[in-house]
Amino acid sequence: DELWTHIVVETTTRMMASSYAYTLLFLSLTVQLHWIGANRNKLRSSSVDDDDDVDDSAEIAQAMLMQSHQYVTEEGLPLLVSAVRRSVEAVLTLPSDQQDNRTAIDWTKPTQFLMPDDIQEVLHRQLPRVLKYGSSGGVRSTTRNWIRYILPDEEHFDPIWDICSSPVWEDAQEQVLETLWFQFFRDDDTNGWKQLFSVQTSNELQQQERQQPSPQPVARIVAQFKKSSNLLFMDRNGDSNQKLANQLEKLPTVMELGDVSFQQGENLCY
Repeated sequence: DELWTHIVVETTTRMMASSYAYTLLFLSLTVQLHWIGANRNKLRSSSVDDDDDVDDSAEIAQAMLMQSHQYVTEEGLPLLVSAVRRSVEAVLTLPSDQQDNRTAIDWTKPTQFLMPDDIQEVLHRQLPRVLKYGSSGGVRSTTRNWIRYILPDEEHFDPIWDICSSPVWEDAQEQVLETLWFQFFRDDDTNGWKQLFSVQTSNELQQQERQQPSPQPVARIVAQFKKSSNLLFMDRNGDSNQKLANQLEKLPTVMELGDVSFQQGENLCY
């Protein structure tokens, strides 16, 4: 039981932490690249006869991106994973007699059978709520500051920090996370856990009545979690999952975030 609890916590942590890490990295790059691009365009147009200012700006921009990347890999991501793991433990290992009677599921038993609604309730309602506001044992007075996982210094990265703390960022983060959770981790034809519940029926039976999904054991569901996590950043050929990135770039909130970042870059110089 102890070994299985460790497996289910670590596997679920990996999947959920991957979705948050992917979202934060994707959006931070969107902000920084749009902001830096607009800033350099402004310098070029105002310094036609002096390329030194543009070169200096490029060096500062490169240093900023490197500093942000180094912080994320060395400090930000470990902090994020720890935060997600604590929340996963609080949600998945909570004794069934302390859970809501409507959603009392014992994830520590590999033979426990679940339905799709059970998974959605835990992964996409309870867990995000605990991550954002804290567990019932220690509720925070404010919501979690996600930007601290991707930007090392508020003063040094101002005004990029201001963009990342804005409602525009919050909307984009919510839409990207929902896209990853529902379209990739849940509904994808090959990666999604929902395919485990598919029922193969004859055409005649389909016409007579709609079949309900059959329950699946926790052990099989957790194995699918691991498979999905592996394919989030890399496709089956070992290449970066560019198709997913292209899809996210076209989300309305992400496009709006890019526009706001570009406008801020035009208004300010390094």
